[in-house]
Amino acid sequence: MAGWELSISFLSVGYLIFFVVGS
Repeated sequence: MAGWELSISFLSVGYLIFFVVGS
């Protein structure tokens, strides 16, 4: 249902933050 969608959304946000902080 919305579980995988929420998971992907959270993963995308986490990756984005990691990319910004890692720069």
